[in-house]
Amino acid sequence: MDINTLLLELAVILVIAKLLEEVIIRFGFPPILGDLLAGLILGPTMLNVIIVSGELEFLAWLGVIVLLFMAGLETKYSDFKRYCFTAAVVGIGGVIASFGLGFIMGILLGYNYVTSAFLGAILTATSISITVKTLMDLGRMDSEESVLVIEAAVLDDIYGLFVLALVYSLALGRLFNIIDILIGVLGVVFIVLMVITMHKLNMVVHRFLLKLKFSEAPTIFVLSFGILVAAITGHLKLSPIVGAFMLGLALSDMPIAALINEKLSLLNYLFAPVFFVYAGLLLNPWGTSWSISAVIVALLIVLVGIASKIIGCAVPAVLLGVKLRQALAVGVGMIPRGEVALIISVAGLSLNVIPQEIYLGTLLLIYTSSILAPLLLKLIYSTKS
Repeated sequence: MDINTLLLELAVILVIAKLLEEVIIRFGFPPILGDLLAGLILGPTMLNVIIVSGELEFLAWLGVIVLLFMAGLETKYSDFKRYCFTAAVVGIGGVIASFGLGFIMGILLGYNYVTSAFLGAILTATSISITVKTLMDLGRMDSEESVLVIEAAVLDDIYGLFVLALVYSLALGRLFNIIDILIGVLGVVFIVLMVITMHKLNMVVHRFLLKLKFSEAPTIFVLSFGILVAAITGHLKLSPIVGAFMLGLALSDMPIAALINEKLSLLNYLFAPVFFVYAGLLLNPWGTSWSISAVIVALLIVLVGIASKIIGCAVPAVLLGVKLRQALAVGVGMIPRGEVALIISVAGLSLNVIPQEIYLGTLLLIYTSSILAPLLLKLIYSTKS
């Protein structure tokens, strides 16, 4: 794509997204729904005037990396440590419920064990970007449930890696793929060591940043490091946004962290909407056969996908002493599915182990959950009891 076309598309995306955000806000809905709607309008679903390209994908991922890096900087390290056990249990509960119900549904629909396992895996991984953006818009990033949701989603990404390795190996007729497992373990070790080390070096990094002469240098330096960590995390089979968030978390106790976050806000407002518009552009409902049976299967996937996360995450949270409203917010916050679900479904298609109706259901779940989660979170926080 030539630079002029890219600039034109970026301008159209930003203008339409911001206009729709203004409209959506006036109806009392979270602005992120305006971004998703802009993607649906500009993409194959309606007008088809913007074609997804590698350059646009890069800008989209840059936006979501900045968003999650800022979320990490806004999250208190002490809170993250305090809720670690609860988040681990909530994350495991969500994975067990999603995978288990997905697998059982597959068997009941007449699919074999491998296809049913892939269906369970598709329902497993949470996409945290939608929830983080919504919590930011609602001013709830400092709440207990936001820490729980983000931490559980980070762990969810790790759990999802091993589930994917398991079902992929089943499809290939192997017990497990040792290389993928080892790379995943290496990724987890890297994240843990990076967070511990960078947190201990908080004041060292802070003093170094204060010595920089150019006023914007601390922000650029820290963000560049965040992008580097995101890239390394991606190469280690985890989502790049996990690396970006965890580095932000590790640096969150720096006295200068709030100032850096403030300076990043303009970049976030500029590029974060591009990611959610991009998500809308990816949907092409006209490229799939919509038979009655396919629609029924797709709707069942959506229902089970949403219910399994709410039940699997909210119930353990309540049992561990989290208040009901907060537990519901945690469950709803874990609803969104995204790139990981898409990757697993594409892998299943390439191996000929999942049919088109499951792929259709995955697409429908991604977009339904992305729209429903912000609406439900808004409802939970606006309801008095």
